[in-house]
Amino acid sequence: MAKLSSKSHESVGIPEAELVRAEWTVRSLRLPPSVSMTRKSMVRWLALSLGLISPGESRTGVLDVLDALLHFQLAERTDPTVPDLLERARAQKTAINEKALRYHLLALKRAGLVEGARGRYFLARAPDGEERDLTATLRHSYGAAIGDALGRAENAAKMLTKAYRS
Repeated sequence: MAKLSSKSHESVGIPEAELVRAEWTVRSLRLPPSVSMTRKSMVRWLALSLGLISPGESRTGVLDVLDALLHFQLAERTDPTVPDLLERARAQKTAINEKALRYHLLALKRAGLVEGARGRYFLARAPDGEERDLTATLRHSYGAAIGDALGRAENAAKMLTKAYRS
């Protein structure tokens, strides 16, 4: 699910492409013990798993923003502002500017992971989860989108089965 895309499919030449509302990428990755040795490698693994980055990605902006946000949400249990996130990223020796940070926050919002209110950002809260519950956030945002897409595909499969059998 992870990568929610709003890219245009008009150039593809498929007439149904205009029906695409969103795209989600979810990767089933091995989780070797070496990945869990550092927070940074876990953030990278999670972002790759959720399609926020591509395999072999060299740009780290979204990772830096996600890491800073998770620091505030999970370690400090606060909802950071853009200046807070910028300060944290820079303290981690990350070269990111405000425009790039806001761009990555928007990508995280589109993926359903982050919400913002009154200039503060926080993990999207799942209806059945607690505040700052990353697991519940993932299950809700990705599960809902995948469930919806799968339900539509199942409905089409039923109609297609009926069409072939009649």
